[in-house]
Amino acid sequence: MGLRRRRLGDGGAACAYIYELRSRNRRPYCHAYRERPLRRPRHRPHHRYSLPGSQMTPSAFAPRLCRCRRGSIYVVVMATALVVSVIGLSALLLQRIQRQGAERAVDATAARLAAEAALQIGIFRVRNNPNWRATYPNGVWQSNVPLGNATYTLEGIDPTDSSLSDSSAEPLLLVGTGSKGQAQQKLQVLLVPEPSTADAVEQALSAAGELRFNGARVFCNQTMGSNAQVLAVGSTVNADVRAAQAIVGGTFTRTTTPNAPARQFPEFATVLATYQSLGTPINIASLPLGFSNLLENPGIETGIAPWQPSSFPDPKCTIAQDTSVFRAGAASLKVTSRDAWNAGPIQDLTPVLQSGVTYQAAVWIRMVKTTTDAELALGYTSTGSGTQVLAGGRRSVSTSWVQLATTFTPTWSGTLTSAYLKVQTPGLLAPDFYIDDASFSEADTARTIYREVLSPGRNPFGQTNPQGIYVLDCQGAKLRIKSSRIAGTLVLLNPGPGSSIGGGPVAWKSAVPNYPALITSGDIVVNPTSTPLSENAWKTNFNPPGSPDSDLGEDTTMDDIYPSEIQGWIYTSGKLTLQQQPVVRGMILAGDAVWIEGDLTLLYNPLCRQNIPPGLSGPERFRVLLNSVSPAPQ
Repeated sequence: MGLRRRRLGDGGAACAYIYELRSRNRRPYCHAYRERPLRRPRHRPHHRYSLPGSQMTPSAFAPRLCRCRRGSIYVVVMATALVVSVIGLSALLLQRIQRQGAERAVDATAARLAAEAALQIGIFRVRNNPNWRATYPNGVWQSNVPLGNATYTLEGIDPTDSSLSDSSAEPLLLVGTGSKGQAQQKLQVLLVPEPSTADAVEQALSAAGELRFNGARVFCNQTMGSNAQVLAVGSTVNADVRAAQAIVGGTFTRTTTPNAPARQFPEFATVLATYQSLGTPINIASLPLGFSNLLENPGIETGIAPWQPSSFPDPKCTIAQDTSVFRAGAASLKVTSRDAWNAGPIQDLTPVLQSGVTYQAAVWIRMVKTTTDAELALGYTSTGSGTQVLAGGRRSVSTSWVQLATTFTPTWSGTLTSAYLKVQTPGLLAPDFYIDDASFSEADTARTIYREVLSPGRNPFGQTNPQGIYVLDCQGAKLRIKSSRIAGTLVLLNPGPGSSIGGGPVAWKSAVPNYPALITSGDIVVNPTSTPLSENAWKTNFNPPGSPDSDLGEDTTMDDIYPSEIQGWIYTSGKLTLQQQPVVRGMILAGDAVWIEGDLTLLYNPLCRQNIPPGLSGPERFRVLLNSVSPAPQ
């Protein structure tokens, strides 16, 4: 350490010296003014000071000092800590974002797998349910169904017309939506049907057993065939006929093909099960026993109409309502002024009388004053057999009420022109008498659907079905369906012997165009007449409100007339017998023999082949349309 003397200046009387230590650890001192140390700024090592005695005070020659900022390190430390904190928080935020992204990716994968599973479930349901078009709606099939830790929603849509049940030839769009957390994936696939059809539906009539024509006249606009032989006896067949075996007898006006390959039939059990599941049951006990009375105003409670006095060419009489004498109710019919024994009250039966049908007739009668015999008479005239009169139930009658009862079985050829029921007194006398509570009905104790309307909006025997499909288990009882209008499908189970549809006019049309009109498990006779179903003749409104006809609509009157025919296809598991004058617009399938014993008009409707109804084919086969698996619109 050395001392160096410096001269500070020479403007004053004396001169002062400063000794400064050459050391970084010592401060210079002014020897002239020891009481105040002088500090040399570190950044200005050479600085001149005022001399003693000058006008400058000690403070005047103090050095110009730069003050040191002692808080700057704290600021630097805090800034550094802030940067480190920001970097740490950014790292945490980035990690959280990465974790959330990974979770969303996992949820999206789970949602997509759930959507794919929904499509596979939809395809499985379609392939394993032959009735799926009727079972599932056009829209949501399943909603928010748990699947693992995700959920799925399945939709089935007909992209053609938004109706799955109207056609088996239309495609199906399956839409699967998978959801997991906030993620949702939606996929769709288009399935194009390739239905399998039995080739028996390509013919107007197909019999698994023998096809026999007995004294028949047949017209068919398509092929009639049998998987056995075809036998015609005294018949004319205007149709193409084919058989797996021989074709024998008769007159065939068109092509015949014997020894042809057998046709494949739809599985009857499947057809039956399909429409049983779609139908509404009818209890056989709810059907009435026997047929209702064909006579109007039988108790003379509403005046005398439609009763009339006999007139020329028969003897004449006078009739009037009498409210003082009656057996039941409040009135009877009094018959007076009779010209002869066969003069009496009559009621017209021309619209309802049928050849070969047995009827039971009855009436209560009493004489005004005397005692004599009385009887019932059924008179009828036809173009082929002329005029015939049947009489029965004869017994002695006095002034007390007694009942006349008998049965009639009229037969004729040609066309019936008139028919009536009359009360007369055989013998020489023609006394006045009263009648009350008359009846005339078919002599049958079968369960009956007679002068009724059965439709989607009307079921007189129970609950209605929106598609007009009704299932009737006959339990072995005889069933007769006659003089009625049916708008729907009837499934008959176990009909008893003698069961028939017809014996009079029947207006029958399936409510769904390609659905069957009749499915029968067992044997059945279809024997409607060609006479139109007249509301006026049968005194029944066959298109009441709620049961409109496709051509005539609905009303409250009784002046409409319906053609007697069956529109729709028929399938029976047993023997089918066609009698009288049936008209069928559709198709006939029989699991056994078909016997035709009347005048059949069969007009094939290809709708069943073009638009295969439920149950008539096996489970539908689908193919996935190429490139149709794709994300669905959200």
